[in-house]
Amino acid sequence: MPEMTIRSYITQLERERIAQESLLRSAIPEMAISYSNTIESLKPAFAHLRDNESHYAAMESLSDAHSSLSNILTRYHDERTAYSDIALSTSWQESINSYSNFVDYSSATDISLKSHYSYIAESAYLAQERLLRVKWETLGDVININPTEFSGIHNTFTTLADRYNLLMRSIEESKNLVLSFPPIVSSGPPIEILTSAGVLDSLSHSVIDEERSESEQQFEYEIEEEIEDSVNELLDSLDPRLHSTWLGAKEALRSDNPDRKRHVVVSLRELVTHVLHTLAPDNEVQKWTNEPEHFHEGRPTRSARVLYICRGVNHGPFKSFINADVKANIEFISLFQRGTHELDIAFTESQLRAIVTYTESFLRFILLTHRELN
Repeated sequence: MPEMTIRSYITQLERERIAQESLLRSAIPEMAISYSNTIESLKPAFAHLRDNESHYAAMESLSDAHSSLSNILTRYHDERTAYSDIALSTSWQESINSYSNFVDYSSATDISLKSHYSYIAESAYLAQERLLRVKWETLGDVININPTEFSGIHNTFTTLADRYNLLMRSIEESKNLVLSFPPIVSSGPPIEILTSAGVLDSLSHSVIDEERSESEQQFEYEIEEEIEDSVNELLDSLDPRLHSTWLGAKEALRSDNPDRKRHVVVSLRELVTHVLHTLAPDNEVQKWTNEPEHFHEGRPTRSARVLYICRGVNHGPFKSFINADVKANIEFISLFQRGTHELDIAFTESQLRAIVTYTESFLRFILLTHRELN
């Protein structure tokens, strides 16, 4: 086939692909209505839970956050977006350019935004579904962990959900605020809620996948693959030694070593600690701040390191969410690490995969936020 004919053929295929995607994304009014209706239908379940247990405040926060997201989707359809605002962002421009060779700039921008909002909405919906399935009253029973061990998990996850709600509310109240963040960063918080809810779900069930629809499993599988690919590249770029630690944890997860579960959890904890210290070394944090509350025994606190890592984020609720995410991740890993020292506790494969995925998601989120906004 002549070269120009091949090019024409490829161009035609690309145009057809863009047209199909454009057709799908043009359904955002229907998506907004459907998402809003779904949120409303779930509220009675959340209300019932809140009436019975005080620690279901996390569910109230999540429900309110997703009501804000529903309003954001509706507003996008009703008001449209000032495309010039997006053009100021290099990351958004890259997303738009992937479409603009085949449709006009305005249509390319519209497709890019709709795709982004659709991704966030689907992630948020699945997070809420996951959390509703958690059997809080039997959390830990399947692996014989005393319920008192989960007090830290309850507190940190409740705080994380509250910060997520405040973040989504701030995005709802500030028109086009989401456009001030790179797409890969603004899509992070719902994924963090989804993967942390996945850990809680795994700890309250002996079997997970059989209780979920095929479409849910497929979407989460795609997210996990995307997270794994990103972490592979990000850690290798940051420090090959950290990359090796991560690969060691992944290899241990697949091995038959009787000590593999302890190896996986210890490696995850070390990895998170080293990433925080690499992105926020003592001397750099000390140059950046001299506030007494940022130090303990002369060294920066974890919160101080997170604030330093997020110093390029010019939005308080976003910083607060990331700080809460760090604390939740450490608490989750600590629970698993305590469990690996007990002879009668045997974490299942799904539970180990859930904590690995959550930790990978957290690492990707904080590494991308640091890279894109500093």
